[in-house]
Amino acid sequence: MTRLSGAGSAGLPGGAGTLRRWTSALPFGSHDYRGPFTRKVDDPLHVRPKYRPEIDGLRALAVVPVILFHAGFELFSGGFVGVDIFFVISGYLITTIIYREIETGSFSIIQFYERRIRRILPALFVVSIACIPFAWLWMLPSEFKDFSKSLVAVNLFASNILFWRETGY
Repeated sequence: MTRLSGAGSAGLPGGAGTLRRWTSALPFGSHDYRGPFTRKVDDPLHVRPKYRPEIDGLRALAVVPVILFHAGFELFSGGFVGVDIFFVISGYLITTIIYREIETGSFSIIQFYERRIRRILPALFVVSIACIPFAWLWMLPSEFKDFSKSLVAVNLFASNILFWRETGY
């Protein structure tokens, strides 16, 4: 396994030694740590996440209160808790990926964001386009105008700003 070396490696306070001390405090020790990752045989620095069905299940459960909140069930008025849980789980997964890539010396912020873009944008655009005909059929003109503003804001990743300015979100 490739190790970080030198003071201040990867911008970590105290350098790689701090990272090794932190991981050595784990019950399995830093030398045993492989995390939820495996490497491709032909590329020793390529980091590929191992599929974790239990984590997918937890994320699916976290989404349920959000869906029920938006469906109007008053019992789930705190649907935002599901969003928080989803973000914590996703943050764990992303942090583990970043940590492992830093450890192997293969981390690139550009590649990190490129992977996010390739994963998120296609789904965002498909859902946005699929919603337009339904909104046009079922919404009143004033609602469709609000929907259109929301659609533009979502695709520019500015929906929170729009909702905050218009509804006190």
